[in-house]
Amino acid sequence: MKTLPLISGIVLEGIADLVVIIGFFSGSPVLLVAGVALICVAFALIFNGIRVLISPAPGVQRAPHVSLGPGVLYADRLVSISGDSITFFHYYFPIMSSRRVDFADIDHVTVHRATLRTGSWRIWGSGNLRTWFPLDTSRPSRDLIFCASVRGRGMDIGFTVEDSVWVQEILAEKGLIRPDPSA
Repeated sequence: MKTLPLISGIVLEGIADLVVIIGFFSGSPVLLVAGVALICVAFALIFNGIRVLISPAPGVQRAPHVSLGPGVLYADRLVSISGDSITFFHYYFPIMSSRRVDFADIDHVTVHRATLRTGSWRIWGSGNLRTWFPLDTSRPSRDLIFCASVRGRGMDIGFTVEDSVWVQEILAEKGLIRPDPSA
């Protein structure tokens, strides 16, 4: 059952929250520490459950640069790039639906070396309310972080891909790459 780790994590998170609340109101540091430890375990189960849900079926593998249809230049489990747009998979929290952005709406894309400051540990969401990251449970192991500045939108889109060299070449051909100002 693919949803078991996710459901177990959610249930454990509820129990852990209750333990923390009881520990807080009773003044028991033991319950507080136990509750926080349970929350950590619950988050690990939840992220593992999400990873299982979005992983491809066993035995199914594809190279990230294989064309999946007419006009598709690049596709992996995180993004799909066509001649005129990029689609970010697992964009919206918590429903995990996709978001398509036309290249005409992107002012530029900055490429950063993946560090803590540039979002290498930002699994999903925003830590600074300036950049939103679609879900990527493997982001800490990626080499580059791409940051797309979308016209008329207050928040940039930070994203990672499975083949960063290939995507960087495609975005450069589109004239979207801007040098990293901090490099």
